[in-house]
Amino acid sequence: WRLDYWEDDLRRRRRFIRNPFGSSHSEATLKAAAEHAPEEDLLKGQQSIRSPALGNQNSESETSLDGDDDTLSSLEEKDLENVTGPVSLSTSAQLVAPAVVVKGTLSISASELFFEVDEDDPAFRAIDPKILAYTEGLHGKWLFTEIRAIFSRRYLLQNTALEVFMANRTAVMFNFPDAAVVKKVVHSLPRVGVGTNYGPPQTRRISLATPKQLLKASNMTQRWQRREISNFEYLMFLNTISGRTFNDLNQYPVFPWIITNYDSAELDLTLPSNFRDLSKPIGALNPKRAAFFSDRYESWEDDQVPKFHYGTHYSTSSFTLMWLLRIEPFTTFFLNFQGGKFDHADRTFSSLSRAWRNCQRDTSDVKELIPEFFYLPEMFVNANNYNLGVMEDNIVVSDVELPPWAKSPEDFVRINQQALESEFVSCQLHQ
Repeated sequence: WRLDYWEDDLRRRRRFIRNPFGSSHSEATLKAAAEHAPEEDLLKGQQSIRSPALGNQNSESETSLDGDDDTLSSLEEKDLENVTGPVSLSTSAQLVAPAVVVKGTLSISASELFFEVDEDDPAFRAIDPKILAYTEGLHGKWLFTEIRAIFSRRYLLQNTALEVFMANRTAVMFNFPDAAVVKKVVHSLPRVGVGTNYGPPQTRRISLATPKQLLKASNMTQRWQRREISNFEYLMFLNTISGRTFNDLNQYPVFPWIITNYDSAELDLTLPSNFRDLSKPIGALNPKRAAFFSDRYESWEDDQVPKFHYGTHYSTSSFTLMWLLRIEPFTTFFLNFQGGKFDHADRTFSSLSRAWRNCQRDTSDVKELIPEFFYLPEMFVNANNYNLGVMEDNIVVSDVELPPWAKSPEDFVRINQQALESEFVSCQLHQ
């Protein structure tokens, strides 16, 4: 089974569908593959893991786009087969999907949006077919009547992308040569704004608005203050308007650690000590570690590297894949990112208590969570029996070790969600 890209009303991806590409990934075991696999199998494995998808997103071949806003490229004849009606706009573009970014041509007619991947591009030919099997929209066609919302997005720190949300509860993301092309595309698509859920008028201007403008124009903060929406829904709204997206693992939605107690047999959600202080970033919760970061910042003397507090980030593509390692398609994405092998067992996400402890003590770990911690119990279960290795203390890594107060993955998610929606969190979420 694999996690579907379908979202519910709260933007939760909870539906699993049958996976025709499923695998136990037996060749991915870190030591066993090298020790026991025939040499020709190892060579095949090395040849298939060539994707530049995540590691080389800054490379020239990945990010360079031909064409400018005045002379937009026209579709080739082979790309016109599925287009109905005259093309009003055509431009080079990149489809931004969870584990790949591919070049192609985006075209718009009077009633439809199309994307055709450039299969002759050397970067596309180098992508592992296993990744492409999970990539939707390579030869995409979407009716205007299916488009429900259009959001401006950043890609590689540039305001040159759009995310289009569809009636079938999925979304597709494109990156364009520059901001001028983005504006032309928005003006060629239906006037749907950012949809009807967040309050702003459905105008093209709203689709081009910045996160700050969207926050000001929406009614969601007021609805949250009136308790008409949940803390989860409000946080997902903030993630959505700020540009975080399921389509780009480098900008995946972020949720905070809420609970601080992962060792007790019982968890009392009326005790403030069991809750994280939301007024501080994760790196400042432990006073000793916060002092270390502050001292390093104040005493920094390197002329080549600017001063910094944290040498790592609270959210990256590798962290997202680490959290979701046990469910497809993220298992395949992780292996592609990791050179075809699972990580060392001691570095694998194997225990909630250990994960919390590391991000409180380790000076190179300031990870926050992802939304799935509050609704997806399947992420903690090694249902496909992947061989994730044995840690140095001889503990076999399989299912994620839950805190004693959680009797099952479903119980953990329920309690974690209950903590998120508690009065204690509601009173300091805005801090």
